[in-house]
Amino acid sequence: MIQIPLGRKGRAIVYAPAMLYHNLRGRDLGRDGSIQGYPISAREKELEELFPTPSPDGYVWLSLQPGYGGNDYITIDATKLDPANLRYTGQSEGFIIHKGSIPANAITLRRSNKWEGLLMKSTEFLTELKLPKNHWELIISNNDKEELGTDLVSLVQTAYSNTPQGSFVNSIRDVIPSDWNVIDWDDDPDVDSCVFYRSNRGSESWTGYKIQGLGHDGARISKDKAINKTRELLSRPGIWIESSDAMRHLLKKLSIPVVTDEQFLQQLFTDPNLTMIGDDLYSRVLPNGNRISETVFGDPKLK
Repeated sequence: MIQIPLGRKGRAIVYAPAMLYHNLRGRDLGRDGSIQGYPISAREKELEELFPTPSPDGYVWLSLQPGYGGNDYITIDATKLDPANLRYTGQSEGFIIHKGSIPANAITLRRSNKWEGLLMKSTEFLTELKLPKNHWELIISNNDKEELGTDLVSLVQTAYSNTPQGSFVNSIRDVIPSDWNVIDWDDDPDVDSCVFYRSNRGSESWTGYKIQGLGHDGARISKDKAINKTRELLSRPGIWIESSDAMRHLLKKLSIPVVTDEQFLQQLFTDPNLTMIGDDLYSRVLPNGNRISETVFGDPKLK
């Protein structure tokens, strides 16, 4: 077992297995055989706050189980890592984040699925995910998320192409942490609409599910299905969303219940400086320093 510090100051510790795992997801090792760090996505910038100082060399995600996200995984001897560079992310999957690259001497085994791919191609037709027509399906398996990942990324990018921030789902790695409701309503076999959400990350004050966004292929019917699914989900206890811009105006037009209790919202986001600024909008500052003005819709529940 190894000891992993908790939080920015690292005064408390938790225990984890000495062997951890990393999936390269198509990336190569560095010239020195190390696992190169990579930047944190914009929507996970708060994870940098787990360390006293940010890393100029990026970060590496580690899991407690082999094969998370595929068979091209690396086994890592965590006893050869500096505990000061490790933190639990607090995500439900039990991820651990490593600050900076992981040296080659910590790698004990690499299992590649390249040879397995040759065999898989002959049996792909047996294992390909088949979606029923015009029926919403919940996708929670990582294998299914990976198989549909290209479609899901494209749908979300299409839906947010005209927003100021654009899409925050730009790779299959961004797909994995969420659960996805998907539907294929037309003649082709691809997903046409989706709505995705997540549970709390352990340290957050709420329980239930937070809708993160939706996606569609640009067709009017696909847009309507994604919007109607979002409205249906928001009618359930414990499901909520924070929105701005066009999505906010649409949800208000649909008369989705809004949360305007300033004290409740301060507890929801663990932010005593959050303030209501009128028209059901609140203002708060994100861990990265950006100030946002949004509205919470639905029925969030505190722990």
